[in-house]
Amino acid sequence: KDRFAKLVKLMEACESRDLSFLLRWTSENSDAIRDGALYSDIEFRLQSMKFREIAREKSATDAIQYARTEMRVYCKHAPGKMQELMTSLLFLSSSDGEEEEEELVVEDVTGKFE
Repeated sequence: KDRFAKLVKLMEACESRDLSFLLRWTSENSDAIRDGALYSDIEFRLQSMKFREIAREKSATDAIQYARTEMRVYCKHAPGKMQELMTSLLFLSSSDGEEEEEELVVEDVTGKFE
């Protein structure tokens, strides 16, 4: 029952785009999510969503500071993805594709449990 309640909470967090909960959950379950890898695509995509949220709601400088503190592992192991993410700051005013990206992340997370 406890596992089912956690799954329901995770699904609700996905639907409501509760990034704080999802990031905390991925951190707590990183070993299972990564399955031996240095990072998981789901973790990166959620971190990217948080990065863009900070850039939209605060500033590009704050988003870069977030990346420096929370996304260091990706600089070493996924430099191309980080370069794309940093480049996205240039197009911040355009939200084309961001909602689609967020939908894909939610589908990835929820798909792991179906």
